[in-house]
Amino acid sequence: MKHFRDERGVALVLEVVLVALVSAGVGFAVYMSVHSKKTQTATNPTPSISPSSSASPTPTPTNKTQFTGSSLRFNYPSSWQLVQTGEIGNLYNSANPYVKGSTNNPPVIGVSTQADTDNGSIDAYLNRTYSGSGATVTSKTLEQVGGKQAYRVKNSFSQLAVYVFANGKRFEFDNQMPANAEDSQTFEQLLSTVQFK
Repeated sequence: MKHFRDERGVALVLEVVLVALVSAGVGFAVYMSVHSKKTQTATNPTPSISPSSSASPTPTPTNKTQFTGSSLRFNYPSSWQLVQTGEIGNLYNSANPYVKGSTNNPPVIGVSTQADTDNGSIDAYLNRTYSGSGATVTSKTLEQVGGKQAYRVKNSFSQLAVYVFANGKRFEFDNQMPANAEDSQTFEQLLSTVQFK
């Protein structure tokens, strides 16, 4: 009987030692993973994008192109095409099957600016714009774009636009014809790079 207790005691001690070794190994692996990420972040800084003084698209690092106009600047993928209409213009995804080979298809993203004739009132603008169009506003939320208050508006035609009233102008960013989630993500990334002058 005593011999049986000794074997159970040894087995228990072995189990405790094994659990301690496994825990130490897992802890070391987690520590090395976190430590290597910190070192990698410190040695690979994010490239900075320098502003351009031209009024046309300019290549920037990381496969982005920067549009700089008289009232704002933003980045978009270099693989996309900007067709200027007025001060800014429309962006087309070169890989979008609806756009490829045709200039008559709608743009994926539209960026425009007009004089603010609504005194910064999104409701006045939407009432005037939607009157008689057959579309209705289904949601309107506040957010920040380029450090300015912006209105994200969705309508009954499943269209999305973001409006900013600044410097006596109304800036409109339209996600007009997204073919896929990547197009919608590009719209959000473009908004995150907007800077007003």
